[in-house]
Amino acid sequence: MLDASELHTFYGESHALHGVSLSVREGETVCLLGRNGAGKTTTLSSLVGIVPPRRGSVHFRGHDITGLPAHEITRRGLCLVPEDRRIFPDLTVAENLEVSRYRGRERAESWTVEGIFDSFSMLAEIRDQPGKTLSGGQQQILAIARALVGQPVLLLLDEPSEGLAPVIVHQIGALIDELAGHTTVLFTDQNLPFAFQHASRCYILEKGHVVYAGTTAELQANPELQDRYLSVA
Repeated sequence: MLDASELHTFYGESHALHGVSLSVREGETVCLLGRNGAGKTTTLSSLVGIVPPRRGSVHFRGHDITGLPAHEITRRGLCLVPEDRRIFPDLTVAENLEVSRYRGRERAESWTVEGIFDSFSMLAEIRDQPGKTLSGGQQQILAIARALVGQPVLLLLDEPSEGLAPVIVHQIGALIDELAGHTTVLFTDQNLPFAFQHASRCYILEKGHVVYAGTTAELQANPELQDRYLSVA
């Protein structure tokens, strides 16, 4: 479904990604791992056109989307939930969902606004509250729901469990597992147990380079590799 090859991405003159290559097959749940500053967010931003790579290519569902504007990539079904959520603070929960609803004809509308409220009782209870009044956990659920009404074919989640209470992390994990039945997922995280539980395959980034690609089971069985690239000590 997704094939990124030799991505080199810059912020000004700062070289952030050094030839990152990765792929995601339809139906997979894949995780990008790495310490802070490893290049995880930059990789997702490069895939969706927020920070276009200067070199390399991104193919999505057989089409070259390299260099397309971010809104066009999103319309094709590659939808990002950013790390800082970026919900509209002065719009209600319902309005946040409505303005993000996909209105094209190319894909069936699997997630409607009312369907979101049927599936997410937490959001239904606060549908008329402004975004700025929500807790961090509520904002994260809303950010994911907002992406879902965009009818994603591939859903990108940037650090979905970061800074959340354990009960919310559990809910996010259960949601990822539920989505895996019909939506391909690529997410970043620093929470190894979370990644091991919810992803089948993973990549590790270190200073903008891919240093590991394999199954989460293989990584889980290799504490030396975990310590080398993922330990904060």
